[in-house]
Amino acid sequence: MDELDEEEFARLCQAVYRSRRARPRYMAAAGDLFADPIWDMMLDLYIASQRGQLTTVTNACVAADVPQTTGLRYIEKLTSRGLAVRYSHLKDKRMLGLELTPEAKGAIEDMLRELARLLGEAGYRREMMPSLLKAV
Repeated sequence: MDELDEEEFARLCQAVYRSRRARPRYMAAAGDLFADPIWDMMLDLYIASQRGQLTTVTNACVAADVPQTTGLRYIEKLTSRGLAVRYSHLKDKRMLGLELTPEAKGAIEDMLRELARLLGEAGYRREMMPSLLKAV
């Protein structure tokens, strides 16, 4: 499969995020076993970045479906490991923005490239992708 453009990266990442969040609907008894809030945060931050959107710490907690106090602990882990950075929000100084580091963004893109390659091996062709990855 050819290189993905920015919107295709965003749509593929959105599909990964949505499929992750859908798992408990199909296996309700195992719902809490599927929790991966830091990954959910990272996927959401990546999607926002690809679409030129600013993300706040609060939005990241919502995307991870965790209480803000828990989300703040996870954000601390992300920032201490060099995966994300916090900054004063450009529009409202009372809010903290959050974004992936270039290294974390590159790692997610590598994973998405691998996923696209695997889909290609499974028989999905590039022209099938728009219907597979409905615009969200």
